[in-house]
Amino acid sequence: MSRIFLSTDPIKKSLHRQYYDYTLTIKEYVEFKKLDTLPGLEEGERSLIYDLSTFTRMEVYSFVPRYIQNNFPIRLIDVKTMRLLPSWEVISTVQALSHTIVKDNLETIANSIDGETALHQHLQNYKWYSILSHRWDSKEIIFQDILEFPKITAKAIEKLRKELASDSIFLDNRSALQELVRESQATEGVPEPKDGEEPLITQLYRLVQSMGPSPTYTNAGFAKLINFCYHTLTQYGIDLAWIDTCCIDKTSSAELEESIRSMFRWYRNSGVCLIYLGKTATLEGGVGMLRQDPWFSRGWTLQELLAPKHVKFYGKAWEPLTGNYQSNDKVFPPPGNGPAEERTLIELVSEITNISINELVNFKPGLDNVRGRLAWASRRETTRVEDEAYCLLGIFNITISIAYGEGENAFQRLQEAIIQKTNDRTLFIWEYDFLRGPEFYQSSILASRPKDFWNTTDEMTIELYTISNHPEDLPPAHYTMTNHGLQIALSFCDDDYMRMWMKEMDIEYNSQVKYKLAALAFARKEEVLYPVLLLLTEHQERGYIYYKRHNNERTYRQPRITPYISIPVPQLDRPKLIYIR
Repeated sequence: MSRIFLSTDPIKKSLHRQYYDYTLTIKEYVEFKKLDTLPGLEEGERSLIYDLSTFTRMEVYSFVPRYIQNNFPIRLIDVKTMRLLPSWEVISTVQALSHTIVKDNLETIANSIDGETALHQHLQNYKWYSILSHRWDSKEIIFQDILEFPKITAKAIEKLRKELASDSIFLDNRSALQELVRESQATEGVPEPKDGEEPLITQLYRLVQSMGPSPTYTNAGFAKLINFCYHTLTQYGIDLAWIDTCCIDKTSSAELEESIRSMFRWYRNSGVCLIYLGKTATLEGGVGMLRQDPWFSRGWTLQELLAPKHVKFYGKAWEPLTGNYQSNDKVFPPPGNGPAEERTLIELVSEITNISINELVNFKPGLDNVRGRLAWASRRETTRVEDEAYCLLGIFNITISIAYGEGENAFQRLQEAIIQKTNDRTLFIWEYDFLRGPEFYQSSILASRPKDFWNTTDEMTIELYTISNHPEDLPPAHYTMTNHGLQIALSFCDDDYMRMWMKEMDIEYNSQVKYKLAALAFARKEEVLYPVLLLLTEHQERGYIYYKRHNNERTYRQPRITPYISIPVPQLDRPKLIYIR
């Protein structure tokens, strides 16, 4: 018995320590677990082992609330009961299940170098909640509506279902939710569910099925929510779900701002993301039909496509578009068990969105390929103009304050935040909106909206400022935004070349205007670097010189890359720092 007491002495001491070594504690717990199987243990020693193991479990899960509060949505739906759970209830639910998860993986965690990191990995790999990506309709179930679901009784559901089946009631302009709540309140109270009784979501799903394949306009949002929660439970065995329509209290500006900032992370950490294409039935029409679904044209759905690691596409009848043979539509190459058109869903999505399969499958948020990522968003729309910027925050891993009412200034601030963290000059390669003109732009060097990047595809790789005719005296490659405008180092072409270039571009030369043709960046083609040329006009104000992008209609187009015109590559002057406003 002495060796038992020798092994327990460190644990006895740890009971009285305010701080403890996490990995040591969990390893000692495993040791106790083994000791508990030895014969001859006295009752007091066995009790000590149980007490210490309980203590260890409590310490192990002390970080669970922190993990949830930093990685989970503010609220989640309990899909069985359709109750909206606040954070503290979610924590309680996850803690209870975490005991089972850690118990099943205790040996792995204990034998790892860092027990806490190993535990985090097991928690992150578990599918805690599902999340929905969809296009909003006018009649969605909102936050105030879902609070009514606990009032619904099984009796009210069954009554309404039978009336629908017998055509004795129509819901053309009536809300199914309101009918259920009214009928439930007509009974005496809301009875507690009995043991063995079907979950509320199963009963609601049968009701939705009785509405037919195309619920009325008034109840489309209700049917969408029920289908989403039912598939979450039955197809994936997940008890918690999140949908942006009803899990955010939009009357709270603080909660709305936190949700917008956290949205990418919530989709990233989801166990599975169900993507609902409400206008698509099958993949038989290929890219042409799939492209027409409004989901591909919405701004917020871009990050909802990129962020999750596990996605599943569903058609308007809530049937998986790739069947049941493929559990994750982001897997590439997909398994070869289904029809050809199903096996290439990720390729169809890639073609529609102009996003490479590698980016779709392995997307990492950040500032790589700034110009390309803005181009992804250029053909998408949002209801609020500010959301054109806010929906990109997670994609670039950028944070700015949320201020609805600021209009296009939101996208200006997004670009300024990007400038603070990258030297990528492709941010300035965009073209004016022909229908608006330069007078609608706050800056001649920054785009007004993501749409300005729509025509940014080319056959070349755009690189940072990397070469000069005078490499011995290069200014810094970085740039910065100041109260005088964008401070950036550029090389100018000589005046003769500039006039020849303007003639080639069919731009009228005005002797009263001071022009400068600058190399903004360099494009690589067949191992040769060509300057990307930007025509500027020089101005003076209060003793200092600044420049503006030329606003002639011919230069509305993105900065021109030399090989696309017939004149030779120019000679460049020594780079110098200038200001562009």
